[in-house]
Amino acid sequence: MRIAAIDIGTNSIHCTVFEVLVGGRRKVLDDERAYTRLGRGTSETGRLSDSAMHDTIVALSRMLQIAETYEVSRMRAVATAAVRESSNGKEFVSRIGGELGLEVEVVSEEEEGRLVFLSAADGFGMEGRWAVVDIGGGSVEIVHALNRQIEFVTSLRLGAVYLSEQYHHLDPLPSEDYERLVTYVRRSIADALGNERQPVLRLVGSGGTVSTIGGLVAAEREPGLSSLHGFEFTRAELVHILGSLRDANAAERAAVKGMPENRVDIIIEGAVVLEESVRALGANEVVVNLRGIREGIVIDTMQRERAARPRPAR
Repeated sequence: MRIAAIDIGTNSIHCTVFEVLVGGRRKVLDDERAYTRLGRGTSETGRLSDSAMHDTIVALSRMLQIAETYEVSRMRAVATAAVRESSNGKEFVSRIGGELGLEVEVVSEEEEGRLVFLSAADGFGMEGRWAVVDIGGGSVEIVHALNRQIEFVTSLRLGAVYLSEQYHHLDPLPSEDYERLVTYVRRSIADALGNERQPVLRLVGSGGTVSTIGGLVAAEREPGLSSLHGFEFTRAELVHILGSLRDANAAERAAVKGMPENRVDIIIEGAVVLEESVRALGANEVVVNLRGIREGIVIDTMQRERAARPRPAR
């Protein structure tokens, strides 16, 4: 069976085609991403802009054409913070259905966290107390887990695009604005997690911020690394990267080896959220999960199909 999983996020649209093999093993056949910045400006207007919606539909149309060449048997798309929180999100979902024939699920914060958790739990076989941190453009989901059970999901409006629009008005970022950013993120996470939290043994991170930080660390430590999936970096390495970025201007950030062009204007905000999450959770390392919510979509789809199958008569 081949399944195309599509994640319609605040910063990017991502489509991954998986082949589900015997026993439930998965193989990635294709991975497409487009940076349409769907959520740009929504922090001020509360609405998705016409240009952002147009760019997103164009990207989705191309991805659907690619997915069809793989003769997928299932296509499942989910939309997260940008669509979920905008006043015209439902209209946009209807427009996608009308123009492309694609049904889009607008998932809740809890469901978004659960899908990310499914991928992490399946891919990395965690035991004990651990956590998942998924940093998107509009929100961050923090999932606390014990073994393979979710304890709770916390969703915060601390996405990299959202914070950049709130705090990053000058470049390089003035020190007073940087301190305001850190204070706001730290206080938001502390209020959400509470004071009586136990440190986690391990932390799995997903989303563009995590993969970018992983790539920057790998460029220094392991140049030529074939894949970042499963790559681990320490909190000390994260702090080092953040320290080198916080005082740099856009041109200097763009020149950093391993820096994607589309992350230059939002990487500081994302890195602050990651560092503050790691600090608050008491973790020492971050494991990069490149597949995140899309693999969670596939796992959830397979679980639904198994549950719906009629049991053979005895």
